[in-house]
Amino acid sequence: MVSKKAQKLVDIVFGKEEAAPPRKKNMNASDEKRLWIRTDMHYHKLVGAITDSIPPGFYEHDYTNDGECLKRKELSTAKIIDKDPTIDKVLSSVHDFFKVREIFIKYGIPQKRGILLHGPPGTGKSTIMRLIIQHVIDDLKGVALEASALNFPEFIEIYDIFRDVHPDRPIVCVIEDIEKFADSSHSETEFVNFVDGVTSVDGVLFVATTNFVNNVPDRILNRPGRFDVRYKIGYPGEEVRRGFVEDLIHDLDDDFVDKIVEDTDGLPVSHVRELVIATHILKRDYEETLKALRANVPDDKLYPADRCDNDAPRAGFAPAKKKEYDDHGCEVEPYCPDCS
Repeated sequence: MVSKKAQKLVDIVFGKEEAAPPRKKNMNASDEKRLWIRTDMHYHKLVGAITDSIPPGFYEHDYTNDGECLKRKELSTAKIIDKDPTIDKVLSSVHDFFKVREIFIKYGIPQKRGILLHGPPGTGKSTIMRLIIQHVIDDLKGVALEASALNFPEFIEIYDIFRDVHPDRPIVCVIEDIEKFADSSHSETEFVNFVDGVTSVDGVLFVATTNFVNNVPDRILNRPGRFDVRYKIGYPGEEVRRGFVEDLIHDLDDDFVDKIVEDTDGLPVSHVRELVIATHILKRDYEETLKALRANVPDDKLYPADRCDNDAPRAGFAPAKKKEYDDHGCEVEPYCPDCS
């Protein structure tokens, strides 16, 4: 005859009964909801060693045999473009957003904001996003949570659980290729409802990227309080290209650096990087490589900005009857008050 204790163990193994999570000494029942259960890089609720907080880091939603969890992601260590003034503007707006947390609390206003990085492929949008993530992790001891159109319901669930455990920790929600929300009206609606506060959203900065800003659903962009701050990330200038090349390969001959900087005018960062690696490290023919790269430059006209990269809100700018662009890549009046 099987003992009750043995039968309970069998039921747990075969999924008929849930195993109780290990308890901390002197922990009462009300504390349990504020504890994460940890195994390796995964954080979830049923197995492993208890930890009372989630360390600062970059996380994505995932599944294990034990259910849903947060999985830590490693940030890329690719070379960062640190001489572009646009990067300073973006990071300053992130810093300014989080430093006024107490003022939002004082007036009982939910603290949330959206930043959109848009422009042609290869111009460094994902790199800038990584810088934002690193700032929130290292300087603010917060977390970055990855979301997408495919997993947004799961993201909302993970966000709710995290906020229950850490009500005041800074969160940056990162979304690459936000135009993909247009592929699913259901995901688009969930995103809009989430940002507008159907779920309590507080202390959250949304940072999204897109190569095709005009494909992003209008109701995501054209309402105040969603993505009011937008930066067009264009091709790097001379100083930025020079700094990037010198940081990438620190012992290049000065004349060679000068030649690369001159020849890569109008090329995205990804192309500059490939030219250096292909010719200096892989010893490919310089002129042939440059010609091939120039033949594959994204056409900037395919990635127009329907508003310039300043901090003015989108609201109040009517759609264009016929889209024409000035030297800044902005639509003509009345779309860009800085480009008259």
